[in-house]
Amino acid sequence: MLELTVNHEATHAVVAADGEIDFLSADLLSAVLNKQLAEGRPHLIIDASRLSFCDSTGLGVLLEARATAIKRGGFVRLAGVHGSFDRLLSITGLRGAAFPVFDSVAEAASA
Repeated sequence: MLELTVNHEATHAVVAADGEIDFLSADLLSAVLNKQLAEGRPHLIIDASRLSFCDSTGLGVLLEARATAIKRGGFVRLAGVHGSFDRLLSITGLRGAAFPVFDSVAEAASA
């Protein structure tokens, strides 16, 4: 199960993910991220501190959101990455290269 919470800040939107991102929940994540982008919020921070799992489907959603955000002059930054999600990003070579990773949302926002 995945719960997403969105908070709008002055310069960015924070999407907090609680639970698992997999093929069953990836559509929910995609819808939330696409809504932010469509509403003119291309600066996205994903708070992964409560994320317990992310598979390749979820990673694909994040990559699509990143591509759209970049086209619109924005970014997708990750905060609070840990455990298997951190390993997935490292193994795929996306940690730091495609997705800047920060310890906290505050650090991601001030980068």
